[in-house]
Amino acid sequence: MISIGRNEELLAKLTDTLTLLDGEVQSIIQRFDASRAPVIDIYITLKHDKVRRTVMLRFTGIQEFQFYGRKHNTVDFLGEYKFLQTEKGMYLSIDPYIRDGADVMDPEDQGFVLADDVEGYFLSHF
Repeated sequence: MISIGRNEELLAKLTDTLTLLDGEVQSIIQRFDASRAPVIDIYITLKHDKVRRTVMLRFTGIQEFQFYGRKHNTVDFLGEYKFLQTEKGMYLSIDPYIRDGADVMDPEDQGFVLADDVEGYFLSHF
């Protein structure tokens, strides 16, 4: 794994030099670390970066998350997403509700995680 960055640094890179836009969500894994605290790992294959193909986003200090899917109702390609630093923490929605073009947390957002910290890594393979 090669580190991309953490929190603000990661946010700056994924909204500037890199993009998750049109990336393909490979998996969302919710697990517990050694201290029984929840951790969420999201694996995304990038469409626009052929060299560094897969990104893992690791969320820790989970405050809230909600991922829901059904056989014919899943998010796989990221046509839109929100990745924000808020007063509550780091926020990612892979199925956002866009209200008047505002890039803010919204109660209508789906597929989201709000956490104290997020770290990003490039993976050589998945």
